[in-house]
Amino acid sequence: IAGELTYRVPSLSLPDSSKHQTPESLSPFESVQLFIERALFQQSTFAVTNANAPALASICHRLDGIPLAIELAAARVRSLSVEDINGKLDQRFRLLTGGSRTALPRQQTLRSLIDWSYDPLSEAEKALLCRLSVFAGGWTLESAEQICSGDLVEDWEVLDVLTWLCDKSLVLSEPSGSSTRYRFLETIRQYARERLAETGTSEAVRERHRDYFLVLAVEGKARFQGSGFGETVETLNQELDNLRAALEWSLVEPQGAEKVLRLCVCLRSFWSHQGFYSEGRTWLLRALARSETEVVSLVVEAHALAAAAWLILILETPGAAQKLAERGLHLAQASRDAEAILDCSNVLGNALHVRGDLVGARSAFREALTHAEGVLPESRLRAVLSGNLGMAEGSLGNYKEAVPHLEEAIRLNRCSGRLHGVAVSSILLAEVLWRKGDYPEAQQLAQEALLLSEQLALRQEYPWALTQLGSALQELGERERAEEVLRAALQEMREMGDINGIIRADYHLATNYVGMGRVAQARSALHECLRLAHELLSLDSGEYVEVAADLVALAPEVPGAWELAVRLTAAASRMREDAAQAYAASEQRTNAVRISAAREALSSSSFEREWESGRALDWNRAMLLALEVCGNA
Repeated sequence: IAGELTYRVPSLSLPDSSKHQTPESLSPFESVQLFIERALFQQSTFAVTNANAPALASICHRLDGIPLAIELAAARVRSLSVEDINGKLDQRFRLLTGGSRTALPRQQTLRSLIDWSYDPLSEAEKALLCRLSVFAGGWTLESAEQICSGDLVEDWEVLDVLTWLCDKSLVLSEPSGSSTRYRFLETIRQYARERLAETGTSEAVRERHRDYFLVLAVEGKARFQGSGFGETVETLNQELDNLRAALEWSLVEPQGAEKVLRLCVCLRSFWSHQGFYSEGRTWLLRALARSETEVVSLVVEAHALAAAAWLILILETPGAAQKLAERGLHLAQASRDAEAILDCSNVLGNALHVRGDLVGARSAFREALTHAEGVLPESRLRAVLSGNLGMAEGSLGNYKEAVPHLEEAIRLNRCSGRLHGVAVSSILLAEVLWRKGDYPEAQQLAQEALLLSEQLALRQEYPWALTQLGSALQELGERERAEEVLRAALQEMREMGDINGIIRADYHLATNYVGMGRVAQARSALHECLRLAHELLSLDSGEYVEVAADLVALAPEVPGAWELAVRLTAAASRMREDAAQAYAASEQRTNAVRISAAREALSSSSFEREWESGRALDWNRAMLLALEVCGNA
């Protein structure tokens, strides 16, 4: 009628189940209040405790604040704990029965309530409702038209039928930027999924869902490597639950091995740049295990092995990453696919670099870059390889070769609009400039990379840019600010699980604390740095052992301090030679001062004896000696 307005009654207010909850923090929420009120009817001694509060928050959240669902869940406290009720919600239509016998039939079980809304629907509405259950985390009109149209619902009818379902509160519509997204309450989604299974068409709809999001991932990969980085990240983040559902289906679908590998390969850069290292590694290893039972493309498997190696390199030992990269390179060479060969060669070079085989890393990058110039002269991979070769040359102390390679990487990325590539190359160049001793230039470049990383929301590059900025600041005498920046970098690295990033941030924090004379904090940071480098078997760890020598030298009055400092310095020099690791400018100065002070404090024979003793230590004993200096920090 004229003047009529629709007021949509919202669900009860919900606590955030992802946060730690207590009885006090739960008390303001309507859904919790209703659960407690109904639970007390069933069990007069019921109480919310610190132990069951998280489970109660999860129940209310998973039931979407639907009052009847919460009442039915609360009725179960007669025989189940709150934790048990939460654990059984995946079978909620069996669990949530037994409401009041005086209530209307539709109010006695959750299934009856939804049946009461489902039964009057038209056949088209029922068909679309059921098919929409394949989505996770919502959907767009376009994806619904592509995936859910067909028998009973043509693609041009989807909008109308979807609108009718929204009018009946079975589907929720929400603005999302300049478009609209749709979603189910989880309870409705589970109900619709069970109904879809009854139709016998579930597998066909799930295949269309997977294929749609595979196309989305393929397109996203292409844009990710070009100028559409920000838009692609936003889209993939929005569809993350759907991508996970597509991956899960491909892992159980007959003959789905190649498609799950392709999907993983396309999502590699997204996982890496968003810090989803552990999740990406898990999907890739599951997909590679599945591929062992089916025939798959050599090229796709090679790229998948390179992707798995890259994520494992961030999270685990470089040795494991190296083996996967070598397997991938073997397959890529057998397929004669240029891009796969370059991809695997690049990851192999990175694994060798992290392991401390700097000469081997340089060789891998050089060979791959030469090949890239012949077959993919302006490709993203050529830019990546040029940057990585510059990084390897810088670690070897070849700055005249390193800087031009990194500048070329920045140029290639900038010309192609790959701003995230510009950020990565700038961070690498900032490190080389720091090693060279050009601290103002390193600071400026790190700040530019940091700003770019913030603008593009680069979770992986942002803390690395912070680390490079902090390293430059401490050499410029701004140690307080350097501490603040490096601590922020360390926190970010820990949250993402980037082990190599943690090691570098800790190293620079430790040197900064040594320069400030804050021994306890330096020991703590260096202990974590050495422990992780020891676990990773990182052979180019001489610079970390030298910081332990600096710590010893801070207390020269302790008996045997200078002898130990010399032994550690000599062990570090041997480690550097074995890894062909050059001294950075700041490390040269620090070493020279320490060695000069030790020579003054010790007789010539004592100094030489300790020096030879340190040089005789192998990598493992040198690392353990440095860790001993840090004690139980």
